[in-house]
Amino acid sequence: MLGSVLSAVHCLPSHSISYCIDVFSTCALRNSGVIGGKFLENTRVSKPGSTIDNPVFYMVQDFAIGAVIVIFKHKFVIADTDKYVLNYMEARPEEFSTEALQALKTHHQARS
Repeated sequence: MLGSVLSAVHCLPSHSISYCIDVFSTCALRNSGVIGGKFLENTRVSKPGSTIDNPVFYMVQDFAIGAVIVIFKHKFVIADTDKYVLNYMEARPEEFSTEALQALKTHHQARS
């Protein structure tokens, strides 16, 4: 069970060399106590189960549509991307699987 409220997020690699991310929640639910907007700014985030001695950080490949990520005990679902993400992936084909790139192209075509 993922929890009662999952937020859609835009996760942007703000500095690709350092693997920092920005997280913006777009799922503000009226009268629910869930507030949309900036959740996290320019921070490296370790995955659940990582240790201080051996941290495993989220990488750009972890942020596929439909992926569930956990940041500081808050669960998020990647629900959408913008054109920037598609352009980013197309410019770096060695970093992404052909399937991931094709799935994102299909997603953007369906939205249009």
